[in-house]
Amino acid sequence: TATGVSAPPAEERGQRDDIRGDGPVHHNETRTWILLAAGLVVVVVAVFANSLGNGFVFDDVDLVVRNARIRNLADLGNFIGDTYRPIRTISYAIDYAVWGLNPTGFRVTNLVIHTANAILALGVARLLTGGARMASMCAAVLFAIHPVQSESVAYISGRRDVLFAMFFLVAFLSYVRFREAPNRSIAARFLAITGIAFALSLLSKEMATSFPLVCVLWDFARATEPSTAGERPSAGSVFGRMLRAGGVLYGIGFVVLGGFAYYTVFVRSATTRLGEAGVTFWGGSLLNNLLTVPLTYAHYARLTVWPMKLAAQYLGAFDPAAGFSDVRVVPALVFLAGIVAVGLWLLVRTSHRTAGFGLLWFIITLLPASQILPHHEIVADHYLYLPLVGAGLVLADIVQSIGRIKRPAGAGVAVGSLVVILLGAFAVRTVVRNTDWKDDATLWEATYAVVPRSPRAAYNYGLVLTNRGEHERAIPYYQQAIELDPTFLTSYFNLASTYAGLGRFDEAREVYAAALASDIDTAAHQWHMTPDTLRALYATEVAMLDANSGRTAAARDSLSTILATNPNLVRTQDFYANVLQQRGETVATIESLRQRLAAAPDDSGEFPLLADRL
Repeated sequence: TATGVSAPPAEERGQRDDIRGDGPVHHNETRTWILLAAGLVVVVVAVFANSLGNGFVFDDVDLVVRNARIRNLADLGNFIGDTYRPIRTISYAIDYAVWGLNPTGFRVTNLVIHTANAILALGVARLLTGGARMASMCAAVLFAIHPVQSESVAYISGRRDVLFAMFFLVAFLSYVRFREAPNRSIAARFLAITGIAFALSLLSKEMATSFPLVCVLWDFARATEPSTAGERPSAGSVFGRMLRAGGVLYGIGFVVLGGFAYYTVFVRSATTRLGEAGVTFWGGSLLNNLLTVPLTYAHYARLTVWPMKLAAQYLGAFDPAAGFSDVRVVPALVFLAGIVAVGLWLLVRTSHRTAGFGLLWFIITLLPASQILPHHEIVADHYLYLPLVGAGLVLADIVQSIGRIKRPAGAGVAVGSLVVILLGAFAVRTVVRNTDWKDDATLWEATYAVVPRSPRAAYNYGLVLTNRGEHERAIPYYQQAIELDPTFLTSYFNLASTYAGLGRFDEAREVYAAALASDIDTAAHQWHMTPDTLRALYATEVAMLDANSGRTAAARDSLSTILATNPNLVRTQDFYANVLQQRGETVATIESLRQRLAAAPDDSGEFPLLADRL
């Protein structure tokens, strides 16, 4: 059909009940869809309202609170080339101009964009179901209130997800209109909108790279539609039609993607696992990295149907594949192949084309986050934000099928009731999940409870306890983080600092001794420094332990030795100046401060100190 991919055989048309939204088109049809959209807005706001009072959490501090660039709207034009995900940064700058550093304002913006996305998802479902109202509404509600979406909506840093998805959905709906335009003028208009929206989506988040494949999927769905007589086209005619209609566009799209990928990886350094130094594969090899892909899909499918255990991150709690001997690999491969095969079969060979399209949408839009190209975050809840549109389409097909259940009596009502119960349970889970994003304490306490094997979760929960002044309680969490990941260098620093603050200097020295005996090369690579620099930083901390325990002469000599080979280490220069000042060596302090300012002339904090000494 011209408006969807779910048209039934000709003999079924006009025989469906109201749940499918078919039958005569009344003059108030538009009003009905507006009312459905308004109802959807009410549902979304009701589910996420309790997130609006949350504070700045986790990455919000760096992206918003400490980000001086967003405080100057005059710098807006420079964001495109100078910042990572510039559209997100621009949105933060606009928020700051309106709200200042009021976290509620930033979250209102997230909620507004998410609500717009829910309406766009309703439009996609309407398109795919041929206008089935109830089915489309269920699809949009599932997308909007699924518990996984809390991370993208209730977390200010989730702006990347809601923004890129908004432009992505606009681009997709515009592409559909382009394909079905009655003349070249209208087609050109919608193609231009498609290109602009796609570009904005790319500049919001890299997951938009799946868009050309979604366009191919739509063209494939159109090309495989059965005729009014129920005849299905041959494979040759399908691909011939697709190439004639879109070959040039496909080529342009993939060339753009290649250029964007190069810019993102090599210019913006968006991931630590890809770059000029080479590729760091998950599992240590290309094979293990590729075998990790189906594991990620299995993980996301599980979260889609059972989103009860959600975490802010899974570092260390989700293991990459370890060859075919890994008991998870073969089942995951079979699962992924099965989902693709079922999606194609439903789309090409059955009347459940909406479900087939939804399954393939889910697979395609997750592809950039599937680790097919290794990325430093192996899995994350927020990667599911846009793919859940596909899950909604599957639900829409189920709801449409309910409308055809005639026997046994009441079966349709029973299945429909289960759908309502499912959506209600998801809404309740989302409301509860929103409270996890209240502050760092609630976030990391909840995360550690779900993924205690994660070194980052253990470390951050320890940091929460430290900030509360519960230093003794924090120690075992830092220790656990080190045990789980001996290269997690901030855990060494915080554990040693905690011991020093408690006056346990010998234990603090033991921590740094363990750090120096660990895999320095790997740790340095992960934290973007040379091994010599990392050793110098550890030695600097040991010298400060000497200073804090009264051995200032030893500390001075150690810091001087470190600066002889690492003259631009700002932290070492700061400590050196402080030790010299403690010892009353004024001339040496002045010279040290001059060197410190030469190494970091933009850091104005040292100027008053130097002026005071002079």
